[in-house]
Amino acid sequence: MVKFNVDAVPGFLGSVQYLGELAANEIFDGLEHIESQKLGWVQFVTRHGWTPVEKQPPDTYPGADPMYWFGFDAPSGARYQIAAKGPDGTVVFCAIAAQSTAYNLPPP
Repeated sequence: MVKFNVDAVPGFLGSVQYLGELAANEIFDGLEHIESQKLGWVQFVTRHGWTPVEKQPPDTYPGADPMYWFGFDAPSGARYQIAAKGPDGTVVFCAIAAQSTAYNLPPP
């Protein structure tokens, strides 16, 4: 089952705080909701996406971790994207949160 680690990457909590209190509450509630669904990896990717983050210039130093976007809609209608590393098993390491007007998710 997919779980989220929000403490492993120092910038994640700062990016959530930057978006404001309402967004922070929606992001953490959204992550909890996804965890509560007890999704397997394939189900998670199908519902929320797992698209490579294209960095320019690409990270090529030894040990560079690729990052991926996944997203979800909040009850308020806001859309959030999370850049993440992983997975390590089924643990996703959240790195950056962003509010978005659109993102690419697989069709429902």
